[in-house]
Amino acid sequence: MEDNLHFRSFFCYNSGMFTGIVGHKRAVGLLENDLKSGSISHAYIFSGPSNVGKSTVALRFARNAICGCGDCNECTLAEKGSQPDILIFGGSESLKIEESKEIQKFLGLKPHQAKRKIVIISDVERMTREAANSLLKILEEPSGNSVIILTAKNKQNILETIVSRCRAVNFTLVSDSDILEWSKSKDIDFSANDCFFFGKPGLFMGNTSKEEPEESRQEIIDMLPTFFKKGNYKKKFDLAKGIADSPNIIFMLEIFSFIFRDMMLFNSGFKSAGNIKYMDAEKYSRFYTVKKLEEILVMIEKIKESITKGINTKVFLEVLILKMEGI
Repeated sequence: MEDNLHFRSFFCYNSGMFTGIVGHKRAVGLLENDLKSGSISHAYIFSGPSNVGKSTVALRFARNAICGCGDCNECTLAEKGSQPDILIFGGSESLKIEESKEIQKFLGLKPHQAKRKIVIISDVERMTREAANSLLKILEEPSGNSVIILTAKNKQNILETIVSRCRAVNFTLVSDSDILEWSKSKDIDFSANDCFFFGKPGLFMGNTSKEEPEESRQEIIDMLPTFFKKGNYKKKFDLAKGIADSPNIIFMLEIFSFIFRDMMLFNSGFKSAGNIKYMDAEKYSRFYTVKKLEEILVMIEKIKESITKGINTKVFLEVLILKMEGI
């Protein structure tokens, strides 16, 4: 049974493969130990919040599991994203049964040149029921030279029978200090008193400076008094359209999410939430019940989900803004 769950091989482990990963020392350490020992599980599940680095770590781990020397043709192909023995699924659509069958066929073939074949499936909780059942069958009969890496925001939304067959690697929000350390290494001028990171470095990794997220953050904070008050609907809907059209819409929704989450913490008796640095969350929290705040947070998550599916978010944002009116 052990041979089915793990396989051992001797290859050059590259300790620099995880260089540049922001935070997640415990998760990376666990994966490094597997690579160093040559004992790699047939399946992993990386779970944790969005935009914290799960997919980045999954790709780095896959490259090292393919070889790790960093110099050979297989490593070069992996670095360029054209390694034929690494298959990646994810993006705006949920995994369907046809794609699950494609994975089964891919894993049934011998590696092209690498030591093993690797499949990475992002946001696995969004796969269809049929695809989930097909994936379960694949996990129940693992190939001796394959690795499946699943990523998910919450393991509770996945079939327990799938989770139980994977090695769990947990990811958490990244500390501001880790993000600041990374920004300094990239000569990006963030300051400790200035950050509004939400523990999600993926929200701004693509920016060479902080101007865009900084401006988006300030936009949201300036909008909040308008959203909290009743009436003035034309202005509210104009603001909703501006958010829907913004290239930083995900970042802006994260700001909303953290602000209303902290209000809920205040109303639930946690007076030291301390995550809001640019407005008095406690002052505004008295205008909302805990139930109303929960509804707002659920709506924000639905809007983020609709974005990944390519659905027009303007109407959803208008509904959200109406929900934001205080009692």
